[in-house]
Amino acid sequence: MMKRILAWVMALALLITAVPALADGTADDAVVWGVVRNYTKQAVRVKMYSDADVNSDLVCEVYSGVFVRILEEKDSFVKVELGQAPAQVLTGYIPGANIDKTQGELTVQTPVLTVRNTAGGTGITLRSLPSNQESIAYGVVPNGSQVLLLAVVPDQSWYLVQSGGMVAYAARYGFSWYTENDQSNTAEQPDEDKQEHAFYGPSGNYVTGDWAYMTPDNVAVVNNPKQAERLHLRKEASYSAESLGRYYNGTRVEVLEKGQDWTFVRIGILEGYMRTEYLDFEYPFPVSGMPVMEIYNPGVLANMKLRLEPNMEAAYDGVYKNGTKVLMIGFAPGWAHVIVDGKMGFMRTEFLK
Repeated sequence: MMKRILAWVMALALLITAVPALADGTADDAVVWGVVRNYTKQAVRVKMYSDADVNSDLVCEVYSGVFVRILEEKDSFVKVELGQAPAQVLTGYIPGANIDKTQGELTVQTPVLTVRNTAGGTGITLRSLPSNQESIAYGVVPNGSQVLLLAVVPDQSWYLVQSGGMVAYAARYGFSWYTENDQSNTAEQPDEDKQEHAFYGPSGNYVTGDWAYMTPDNVAVVNNPKQAERLHLRKEASYSAESLGRYYNGTRVEVLEKGQDWTFVRIGILEGYMRTEYLDFEYPFPVSGMPVMEIYNPGVLANMKLRLEPNMEAAYDGVYKNGTKVLMIGFAPGWAHVIVDGKMGFMRTEFLK
């Protein structure tokens, strides 16, 4: 609980510093500020559109708790600016219902990410634009530093982040997915004090795949009420127990012991407990919610190892080139549980898109 409070305070402090000041250090009273809200307990980003129309182009997706400059109101939308340097200010329209002008108490949902460039670098470069070629480099934030994630570009390859008082772009592959201030829940988890992580797999509509791995006869299938829900695999039969991963609808689990409330299951090398009410034990099995992901390692090797355990020191069962499709059945902080070529193992989430 204390870690959650400290992380929330840190995020709020960063948000306060996001309000720019004039050269003499005074705030610009002429600027009207608003705070993005999504009014949910889930880390659902608010969409910023190019026009006051949900069918217009998507500019970016903004987290709840981010300050924006209000330019004008149009129909049921508010035109806003996000960013600092003129070359990288994002301008667009956000539904008026998602803009809080009072700046009152709200649940901050902006994840705090740790810089972790595993592609041979010592940090991540902050840039004026979401591009390596057409942007100005502001400097490098070293590995181990923490930044506030404000928004993501439509293809999710770049983040708009805040590091200290600077708001700039950074490539997504340079970060770990772990955060202490995320307060996301699923239908299965009422415990808001549980530490979670910022990676939730693809959002919106995405390509799904069917199960492609041999399983024994005594199987059950994850079946949450919504296709995109993720079900925790708990170390013990308790909501407060450690989560070993979160699994999509369609994931097949070996039933070791069925209980009224919790069922003891095995998924590959992992054994743990899942809520019995969210498992199907008979055909027909539910529609798959498991995303088909593509390997993308920007490093010189341009490949990924299929680890037998979620550990960089673990043995591996194959090396796969960029562009290879894998089926993601679930994920834990930093690791995706995947199936590729009929084999099951683990890959780093930051190298999957």
